[in-house]
Amino acid sequence: MKTWSLAVMALAVMSAGAVAQDVKGGEEKVAFEKKSYPYEGEVTVERLNVRMFPKNDQTSIITSVLGLGEKVTVVAEKDEYYQILPPKNSIVWVTGKNIKRDGDKGVASTNEVPVRLDSRINADVLCTLKEGDAVKVVGEHMGWLKIEAPAAVKYYVGKKYVHTSKEIAAVPVNDEKKAAPAPAKKAEALGGSDVEARRLIANAQAELERQSQLVEQRKFEQVDLGTVVADYEAAKDKATTDAVKTEAERGLSRSRELQGILTSAKVALLAQEAKRKAELEALNEKKNAEKALAFQGYIEPTGVLFKRPGTHKLVSGGRIVCFLRVKDGDEKMLGTLNNSFQKLVGINGTVINNPEGWDGYKVVVVDEFVKLEKDKE
Repeated sequence: MKTWSLAVMALAVMSAGAVAQDVKGGEEKVAFEKKSYPYEGEVTVERLNVRMFPKNDQTSIITSVLGLGEKVTVVAEKDEYYQILPPKNSIVWVTGKNIKRDGDKGVASTNEVPVRLDSRINADVLCTLKEGDAVKVVGEHMGWLKIEAPAAVKYYVGKKYVHTSKEIAAVPVNDEKKAAPAPAKKAEALGGSDVEARRLIANAQAELERQSQLVEQRKFEQVDLGTVVADYEAAKDKATTDAVKTEAERGLSRSRELQGILTSAKVALLAQEAKRKAELEALNEKKNAEKALAFQGYIEPTGVLFKRPGTHKLVSGGRIVCFLRVKDGDEKMLGTLNNSFQKLVGINGTVINNPEGWDGYKVVVVDEFVKLEKDKE
């Protein structure tokens, strides 16, 4: 299991960048206080985890990471968490068969289309789409479409790391002062492509964190780094500055290396499981065979015993289990017994109790003979 240990360690190292400051508290089922929402919030730390549920433990899923100064729309709160609308480029999944697609645009083709956390049929359902609901497609994987999260999906961030400033209200069309666009964020000054690249890197780190949890939980069959590699590749292509491009390339290199380790480990694990399964089946077959055999022991000749009741005897633990005879004319079985001296065997046949002169002993007229150990080469 050293290979898997290496994989777990690598995942832990690579996902460390996605760890941000947040606090414990909250439950998956929440009852929010009634306030006037929504509010605009601003992130006050360099990196803030966006979570699927309002709690911080092993079951909490990190969906993305926000940077200093980024804005969020707060729609509710509970204890130490704000519930927010999906941040830009939040990713969820739907099955392709339920979406009519035209490039990066898609429309739900039926009602109650499950929107899931990831590309597994049993992944958490976050909301459903109605027939005709539009979605933006940003990628696909084995029949699944990766889409931008619809507004019906909600996420959570730690309250102490978000500053809420004002209630969000509709802006009158004729009020030019209120309608003026907000000043560009610091991150946007780097260029739109760099902003997009950083978001893709954050998505990759969040997905890597989720995959790390699967490995630690030994759910190896569910581990898939395809999305992580794809996001890093896209980030590398979109990055315009050397610093962001280098970060994306480093993440891509590490995720590809880890993908190779995990693939090799999966193959080795499957081979090991197949070997263990075969060994277990063989053991069960042996046990079943042993259960079906009435007598077991080592074949020995009877020697010059007076009025010996059989041609051979079956010995175990230094005592005679039974004497053995063959049916009249069964030269083949007689040859088998002669060639099996000191071999562990199992015997079935007709039992004769207390043969003349040998009270307390049994004689078996052999019908079935089974070797219980392999011949030495």
